[in-house]
Amino acid sequence: MFHVRKMQSAALVAALVCFAAADQLAAQDAGKARTVVYHVGNGLFASPAVSGNDLLQLAGQKFQISVIASEATKPLKHGHKWAIYTNMKMQGVVYSGFSPNQPFPVHSKHAVLVLSETNPNYDLFKLTSDITVSGIKLTAIANVQMPKGTLSGFLIKPFTNSVTLTPQNVTLTYKSATAATVLGVTSGTFTGTVGKPPAN
Repeated sequence: MFHVRKMQSAALVAALVCFAAADQLAAQDAGKARTVVYHVGNGLFASPAVSGNDLLQLAGQKFQISVIASEATKPLKHGHKWAIYTNMKMQGVVYSGFSPNQPFPVHSKHAVLVLSETNPNYDLFKLTSDITVSGIKLTAIANVQMPKGTLSGFLIKPFTNSVTLTPQNVTLTYKSATAATVLGVTSGTFTGTVGKPPAN
């Protein structure tokens, strides 16, 4: 009888350990599900524009843009060293020469993000967003050529280092159905860091 009770006690302890381990893994998975990467770029657009008629007068003005995505986000499609993500959340502000002290909000819940390590000279972060600035509907395309090794594969991950934005490694194109403007960046920074989303 004592032997049977001992076996039952051991089985109970083992079951409790298993349940505890399962709860811990579930908690870890829940934490991972809520882990997000904040890609934040801010700086100063170069003046004059690289090309096109800068109708919004963004050249020479400040900007801040962020892209927020969970590490669990799956790409729409991918290759060996690249991936395309859709329905990405983008938000930020830009400033215009029309009203230098007034921030104009920009946002999209359906941005398209390309991450690529295919070029031997740089890692690519490319974001395409349909936005509205001061009532004008536009498509904005940001191309950031980052030092090799900034990306850790094509999945959504924090950057290995922050990126210094220069006229040589970043352009922003905004275009309508009839015209396009390309802007450079005089200076700025671009980071990809892990955080927790704000409480609802």
